[in-house]
Amino acid sequence: MRILLIGFGNVGRAFLQLLEEERRRFRKIGVDPKVVGVVDRGGAAIFKEGVKTSRILEVKAEKGSVAYSEEGGFPQMDALEAISIVQPDLTIEATSTSRGGSGPALKHIVKALENGSHVVSANKAPFAYDYDTVMRVALSRGRLVKYSATVGGGLPVLKTLRTLTIGDVVESCRGVLNATSNYILTLMEEGRSYGEALKLAQEMGIAETDPTMDVSGMDTAYKITIIANTI
Repeated sequence: MRILLIGFGNVGRAFLQLLEEERRRFRKIGVDPKVVGVVDRGGAAIFKEGVKTSRILEVKAEKGSVAYSEEGGFPQMDALEAISIVQPDLTIEATSTSRGGSGPALKHIVKALENGSHVVSANKAPFAYDYDTVMRVALSRGRLVKYSATVGGGLPVLKTLRTLTIGDVVESCRGVLNATSNYILTLMEEGRSYGEALKLAQEMGIAETDPTMDVSGMDTAYKITIIANTI
């Protein structure tokens, strides 16, 4: 299985490391996943025989972009071009969720599907703004689109909704949809100021350097919309 990874921030790097850790398990069921391309903001790196996880992580840390890899580095190559060149069996969309629209992620997903690739996405925007478009293209091309990572992290929230039988009715949805906001509110309830709570959340790695998506409610709104679209 040839995999193209688009986005090499926290999510993309964690995926690559997890894939490496679980490689033996995949081989037991006859699957040999190979990440043959990685794309970030600086360009792309393409590997015919699959990426060497430790090396590409070093390149990213030392040089700021996978595009500066001595092996297969292509500065300025964008995701759409990488999809055309790599022709992956599976495309992982792990870019940052944009505000106010689907952003480049929708183009990445549609391009991948049209090229015959299955898609797994952690990017929320396309499934909040353009859910019907994504599913229509996937259906027309006979490809799978998985997006459970957009809501609930590792919990099977969306999978459960998708597997409801015809006789089931969803009457209401309740849950803590944004861990950052929940943590900040908990600290404020304990007597800390908003600024103190936010700073502590950032120091612990719970909140991003730019926490706008979380504290503005936008992240929660995206997740609620994705749940509604799935239902």
